[in-house]
Amino acid sequence: MTILFITHKYPPAHGGMEKQSFELINRFQNFDTVHVIKYEGKERIATFFIKLRIRFNKMLKLYRS
Repeated sequence: MTILFITHKYPPAHGGMEKQSFELINRFQNFDTVHVIKYEGKERIATFFIKLRIRFNKMLKLYRS
């Protein structure tokens, strides 16, 4: 099974939600194939969400099984 995580709370930002997201993704990597779409702070958060559908569709095309 392949899992796709989509998160806007991810390190290098600091906080409880970022840590929880990071730990969850890393733990799942021990059991299955994991792909991540994450907000990296290189663009405005609104732009991240506007482009999310495009990124999601690209992931589906790349890793469809």
